[in-house]
Amino acid sequence: DNNTYMHAGRYVYLLTDIPNAAVFFSINNSYVSIVYEPPYRYYINASYLQDGKYLLNITINNTAYTFLIYFIIDQSKPSVSISIGNYTWLNATDTIEISSFDNYELDHIDVWIDGHIYLVSCENTILINISDLTIEDGYHNLTIVAMDKAQNAIITKIFFYRDTEKPQIFIETQCVVLSGSIVINLNISDNMNLSYMLMLIDGYKYANYSLYGKQAYMNISVDTYSLDDGNHTFTIIVWDQANNSISAIIIRIIDNTPPTISNVTYPETISLESEY
Repeated sequence: DNNTYMHAGRYVYLLTDIPNAAVFFSINNSYVSIVYEPPYRYYINASYLQDGKYLLNITINNTAYTFLIYFIIDQSKPSVSISIGNYTWLNATDTIEISSFDNYELDHIDVWIDGHIYLVSCENTILINISDLTIEDGYHNLTIVAMDKAQNAIITKIFFYRDTEKPQIFIETQCVVLSGSIVINLNISDNMNLSYMLMLIDGYKYANYSLYGKQAYMNISVDTYSLDDGNHTFTIIVWDQANNSISAIIIRIIDNTPPTISNVTYPETISLESEY
């Protein structure tokens, strides 16, 4: 057929009932071959040709009948680009963008997740929303197969973690009114892997810690003498590896001022105990 794509050698056959035919084959007026008896065939050796568009000229009995067929040699594989790196953590708001490019024309892209076909697309760019995937949170592999019109193919595989759940925080403190040096006890957990914790006092950074694993128990000391007496807001923010986050807020009263006793002055003339 006209504009056929090829990445390897191929035979071209001519069927004719013309007796004693002499069939001339040529490519761009070169690589001439003459066949005097059936089968009238010609081998297009793709290894001798660079990628590009060529004209196959088939002539019977020296211009009595002429056929002109264009074909395209393409021996280059497509390229694939994926917006995430290997072992990336992804949450429900993330998107994977898959792009493929070919020097001539892309035929299709197959997307496989954990060995199962997810979709087949003829588009050069595919967007996959993590929230649309019907897979459990955990470790997964993504395989991309891109094929062009000449049947050149490339396979790209990466691994990723899907985590759509937020971490959990449980806070223990002393009573509502606090003074002196206090300890805030934290019990932090995640379904997969914790990453980072930030503590704010009245909106200002007080402490931060890197976390790892599914569980973390922390005891954070606070010297309340550095704070004014009154209400103060303690904010704990925790992230996991997929950047899911949760925050917890407690409000406590700081009182480091001791009570006072006013001086009492008694008149010198008081003599009876009942008059005190």
